[in-house]
Amino acid sequence: MRRVGFSIDGHGPFEGIMKFATPGEILVEFIAIPARAEDFAGARTIRVTPEDEDPFEAPVVRVTTYGGQYDDAAGTMTGYVVFQR
Repeated sequence: MRRVGFSIDGHGPFEGIMKFATPGEILVEFIAIPARAEDFAGARTIRVTPEDEDPFEAPVVRVTTYGGQYDDAAGTMTGYVVFQR
């Protein structure tokens, strides 16, 4: 796990935690970012900026929000983005 900055199709920057998922896939988990699930509908590219490496872009496999949660009061959502590298 490592902290990263990320943006999806120009939305961002946000902060999250990058983790390995299934073989060939990596995910960035995010908590309470100022975005709506609709902002990521049809997402195609994630740009990841690790703390200790050069930024890179990768194709998005899927974006999942926890229970479709969007906290209207706080204006945030929580979930993860799976991508291939």
